[in-house]
Amino acid sequence: MAFAHNVTSLVLSILAWIFFIIGCIGNSTGDFNVENAPWIIVNPDGNAEHIFFGTQAFYQENNQNGTPEDLTKYSNCENQFSFCTPCKDNGRVTFAMLCIAVIFAAFAIIFSTVLIFAEVASVQYTNLAFTSAATIMACVGWSVFMHRCYNAIDDATNHLEYGAAGSITLLGFLVMGVNVMVNIWSIACPCNATAGASSKGTPAAVPQTEVEEAKPVV
Repeated sequence: MAFAHNVTSLVLSILAWIFFIIGCIGNSTGDFNVENAPWIIVNPDGNAEHIFFGTQAFYQENNQNGTPEDLTKYSNCENQFSFCTPCKDNGRVTFAMLCIAVIFAAFAIIFSTVLIFAEVASVQYTNLAFTSAATIMACVGWSVFMHRCYNAIDDATNHLEYGAAGSITLLGFLVMGVNVMVNIWSIACPCNATAGASSKGTPAAVPQTEVEEAKPVV
């Protein structure tokens, strides 16, 4: 049973790590990355034209003047659009949080792998700490951008929807949250009670001495 828990934890950690990486790609200022890994997608007129929002810039398929597609950094449009400042500031926070989540998820992968080959209680608790930290970092990062930037854009336009990076990051911290519960169950499950003993080592047998018989006093 413990082996199944650890394998499940490893798989979930790898999936969450991949999802967090995809979320970080949305921080790019390249038009290809922003278009294919956006956090927010806007369809202003309900037609086929879309605006893709990353954590650093937004990419327009076609603007109102009919000029070619272009990418605009939030730092260059603060005087033009009301959403640029909150998206810029919160995008930086989100990217930093996701980078930390990626690192914590990578450590969770390492410790989950170790636990497959050796049930050690201290490693179990360490793995639980890293999976919990990764979940918290990703959750805070996602919430900051999707709450503040999303609302700022929503005040300026309609027809908003979650983009690939935003949706996958949400899925990532949900997966890591499930991983936390798997690790808690792995520690609490009675079938894994031997893990604590293995981490402390088996105490050496104490040699027993024979009690000498009392000699009669002459």
